[in-house]
Amino acid sequence: MDVLSWSRHLRSFPGQGDLDVTGFVRAVLATGYAGPLSLEVFNDGFRAAPARFVARDGLRSLVLTEAEARGDARLPAAPVLDGVEFLEFAVDEAAGRDLAAFLLRLGFRRAGRHRSKSVELYRQGRINLVLNAEQDSAAAEHFQLHGPSVCAMALRVDDAARTLDRARALLCPEWQERIGTGERRIPAVRAPDGTLVYLVQPETGGRAFWEDDFYLLAGDAGDVGLAAIDHLVQALPDGRMDTFVLFWRALFGLVPQQRLETPDPYGLVRSRALVSPEGSVRLVLNASESRATSTGRFVSAFAGAGVHHIALATADIERTAVGLESVAAPVLPIPANYYDDLSARWGLDDAALAGLQRHDLLYDRDGEGEFWHLYTDAFEERFFFEAVQRNAGYAGFGAANAPVRAAAQARRHPAAAYPL
Repeated sequence: MDVLSWSRHLRSFPGQGDLDVTGFVRAVLATGYAGPLSLEVFNDGFRAAPARFVARDGLRSLVLTEAEARGDARLPAAPVLDGVEFLEFAVDEAAGRDLAAFLLRLGFRRAGRHRSKSVELYRQGRINLVLNAEQDSAAAEHFQLHGPSVCAMALRVDDAARTLDRARALLCPEWQERIGTGERRIPAVRAPDGTLVYLVQPETGGRAFWEDDFYLLAGDAGDVGLAAIDHLVQALPDGRMDTFVLFWRALFGLVPQQRLETPDPYGLVRSRALVSPEGSVRLVLNASESRATSTGRFVSAFAGAGVHHIALATADIERTAVGLESVAAPVLPIPANYYDDLSARWGLDDAALAGLQRHDLLYDRDGEGEFWHLYTDAFEERFFFEAVQRNAGYAGFGAANAPVRAAAQARRHPAAAYPL
């Protein structure tokens, strides 16, 4: 695009784009400038969006830019992250039973029930999945709007109180859930789509909040080798990606990666990943102008943004695949011609290709390492899971295989079932 059109129609706030605005402001301040900072932004999407949302993003970007340029300690430091502590799913009783059965087939076990609420805990490795069917709660409100869906996530942070102070300074709304006697209050903020983000910090010799809030249940793990949450993928309405980039970048210090576009059988999906500096939290944001793509259907058919893809890490993808096959887990079948293309692209030998095809595995590599992954079928067409194995320094997300996954999903759930 020519620079003039870009400047007149697609400018973004500091912190949303790629230019080093903070470095520029720092250089200006070094000259002795002490006047105001203001925003002059021409963006067609901002004009179409609610003014309150745009104003909040603008002020948030100024707070962040000025604090970073001045080295201002009044904005508390971003948290040091240590992965995702849990994901919470909004369900009712029927959806909860169905999702529980789905998770059992993926090697999870029922590990606890809440002391005062209709909430169940399922575990495998370091993965905690919470199914919340409590009435008169944030989860119930989320379920009414979206059906079975991810309504909250919890990040492990080094200091929850400091992170909450940073959230207040950056105009991020707080949330307090109702709790019972003796239960732990976990601080939380709301993401731009209303999803709750809980802040969990390491225990210092005391009881974990799971012990305070849940009756924990003993039982055999029976797992398939899934160990941790590798990354989450969120579907966004078209035109909202910059808002989410600014939120995750400003509050949690996630670093935006290169923008990508991947083809879907029914359109194009724009994608941008954000990764924490230490690499423990990875989030991918997807948006599409087409309502018929997998991303577009999620947003248009299920009332807005949300997590629609949950990637779980394993140290042995073959063990995981065999374990899933042994219980007839709903693994997404991959078309045979994918493996012909894979042979041409990477020169894999026949034995390696046969092993991949036998388990419906996909493969990718970059200059640092290799990546193997498989997908499940979608749960009620709302979200699906992925098992991934990263070797060496592979830093991507298997984006080269996204069109294959989308095509395989489209064959099982044709877009013709959804109005355009």
